[in-house]
Amino acid sequence: MVIGVADFAIDNVENNLDIPVSTWVYRWMQKGFADYLITTEPLSFYITNVAPYPFSKLANVSLPPFLAEWKMLEIYFMRKIW
Repeated sequence: MVIGVADFAIDNVENNLDIPVSTWVYRWMQKGFADYLITTEPLSFYITNVAPYPFSKLANVSLPPFLAEWKMLEIYFMRKIW
């Protein structure tokens, strides 16, 4: 489990999947909402080609820039595993 406490701006992404999709970005990074607009495309692909989405909702949470290097490490290790 993870908890994050910050002043987030929240946007609910419209979709026709019957799954609430929201995006949470830091208030000073609100232009970041545009980066998450495609969220419903991979979600739709997953539902159509893999399996029903097993959760009641999907929330995208932005990382602050100083944590971006940790995200790159996560991607690196995932590529090593797969």
